[in-house]
Amino acid sequence: MIIRILSFFLFINSIFLYAEKVDLQISIKNGTKNIAGRAETLRILDLSSGMTPIFTRENVSGKFTLKNIEVPEKAPVLIQLSYEGNNYNKIVPPVPEMRKALQEITVFDRGASFSEMKINSLIQITRREESLEVYKLFVIDNTSLPPKTFFPDSKPVEIYIPENASEISAQLKQQGSKMGIPLNLQEKGKEGRTLGRAILPGKSEIHIFFLIPVKNPSDAKFTDKLLFDTNNSYRPIFFQPKDLSLNFGKAKAEKLEKDIPGDMGAYKLNYSGKETVEITISGDAVLKPRESHGKETRRKLVNGNIFTSSTKSLLGVFAVFGLLLSLSFIFVYRQSRV
Repeated sequence: MIIRILSFFLFINSIFLYAEKVDLQISIKNGTKNIAGRAETLRILDLSSGMTPIFTRENVSGKFTLKNIEVPEKAPVLIQLSYEGNNYNKIVPPVPEMRKALQEITVFDRGASFSEMKINSLIQITRREESLEVYKLFVIDNTSLPPKTFFPDSKPVEIYIPENASEISAQLKQQGSKMGIPLNLQEKGKEGRTLGRAILPGKSEIHIFFLIPVKNPSDAKFTDKLLFDTNNSYRPIFFQPKDLSLNFGKAKAEKLEKDIPGDMGAYKLNYSGKETVEITISGDAVLKPRESHGKETRRKLVNGNIFTSSTKSLLGVFAVFGLLLSLSFIFVYRQSRV
């Protein structure tokens, strides 16, 4: 008990010891009307302590200065604006020059239609000894003019995730932002999981990761549908190890041979409307997890990236903008040490 009390007072002391007061200059612009903008709520969040609120103000607009805001001296803070049901974020690093600079944040009105969303997607499958790791990437281009946010409130937009999926995680990465926004895909719609987040003008990415348990070879399969990315009728399917065999039932698939990383295989899978496609993976090859300090580490989704271990990461930088115009596609593969 004494240790806990001492720890508590040390924690409180550290807060005051490493806090400083700053003046934050903020300018809000409405990117839809190209005028000074407003927000229903402004929050300053401490990123060093799980996004703890430091300061809140209602109904802000235009250009203004927040005086004597107490922030952590050596940790970044997040300025978050809430406008028409969507959050707009900007990180302010713990650098004096950057904290003194004008923090410009652009907000957008609602009103973009689903027809103005240009969506491409891909799937990556990794065969493990006891599971399939499935990673889905959606690249979304909100082409609305004037630029507006798309918010699926009148008709829910759904993303298909198979019933036997587990450990589901998802993030939205917006254009110009280095932070992945966690998505809650637990609410089920008619055919998939509903997307309850606004899509800003420009390019955004939705990263989804889940596991398919595999107790025996016959379990190495899952179903898929095109629900969200209805602009196109096909998507690339990447898989590893490359020695595996994939079967797509009645769906048509073409093996891709060019511009594929050496440790992967790939298909171009054609879907027919919203029909369910069953993807079956066969073969004895499995990709063993890398080890960290003698323990196996599982892949997890962090800030829009897939981390395979504590020492190396497979970055999800798949660009598929040219795929639908021809059989060619752009595939950028980077592996870096953390």
